[in-house]
Amino acid sequence: MNIYYSNDEIRKRDKFLFILLGALNAASLVWLGYFNIEGFYIVLSLIAALGIFFWFALNGEKIYGETFDHTSVMGLGFILIPILLLVALGFLVNSFSLNFWIGAPPLILSLWLSYKIFGAYTLDSQCYSCFEETCHTGARQCPACGLTFDGDGWKGFKKHWNSEHSEIDSYDHLMGYMCSEHKTKERKKKAK
Repeated sequence: MNIYYSNDEIRKRDKFLFILLGALNAASLVWLGYFNIEGFYIVLSLIAALGIFFWFALNGEKIYGETFDHTSVMGLGFILIPILLLVALGFLVNSFSLNFWIGAPPLILSLWLSYKIFGAYTLDSQCYSCFEETCHTGARQCPACGLTFDGDGWKGFKKHWNSEHSEIDSYDHLMGYMCSEHKTKERKKKAK
C-alpha cells in the first residue's frame, strides 16, 4: 500500500531519526575517546574537515553568488588534503594500539548504521494529485474530494483547500510539490 507523507510528517520523522542517530554516534565517539584519546582527536579532525568541505559546498551560492561546480569542489578538496593525510597517518599509527580497536568498532558500526538507515528510509515529498490518481486533463479537480474548479484552472482552490483539507497538508507544500501536469492550466486548442 502506497502512503502519502506530508512535508510535516517527513520533517518530524527525520528529526527523530537525526536526534537518535546523532546521540548514538556521539556516544560512540565518547567511547572511543575513553579508550583512545588520540583516536578521538583523529576522528574529530576528520569530522571537522568533512564539515568544512560540505559547508562550503552547500553554501557556495550564498557566499560567492554562484553554486559550486565540480572543479570548485575539487579545489576545495585539495585544500583539505593535508588534513586528510594527517588523519590517515593517525589512523595508521593508532591501528597498532589495542585500545583503538576496543574504542573504534562502536563508532564504525554506528556510522554504518546511520548511513544504512538514512539511505533506506529517507522519504520524499510527492505530488498529492498523482498519489490520489487525479486526472490531469480537463477541468482541475481537488485531489482530496474531487471538486471541479471553473475555467480549467485553480481559481478558488487555495480557499477550498485551506478550509476543507488543510489537515492533509499545507497549501504551499501541496502546490510546491505538485507535478507540472497537474499544476498547469489546461490549454484550450484554438479553432481554425
